Amino acid sequence: MKRADLARYARSPLEVVRFLFHLPKMAILIHRLLQDKRVSFLAKLIPLAALLYVVLPFDLVRDFPVSLGYVDDVVVVYLLMKAFIRACPPEVVQEHVAKLSLQRKRSS
Repeated sequence: MKRADLARYARSPLEVVRFLFHLPKMAILIHRLLQDKRVSFLAKLIPLAALLYVVLPFDLVRDFPVSLGYVDDVVVVYLLMKAFIRACPPEVVQEHVAKLSLQRKRSS
């Protein structure tokens, strides 16, 4: 995948790198949002789709002419996680982010 192709999927390649850096925190946020009853069932199907995409033995999205291994998988998971957070009510996401920030400050 060329840099221009990656930029088409994210605002910048650095956005994907930031996503990977914050992946542990994002996993906790996503877990909390999945448990929240205020998040719709349809929105909760998005992380399930990402999990299935990763564990299925075949690619649903065709590799690009130049294969870079897992780069296309990372981009697809990134887009699905971004879609999940956007599908959640903003006030619920902000509430969980605030709680996680507070917990992190207490543990420091």
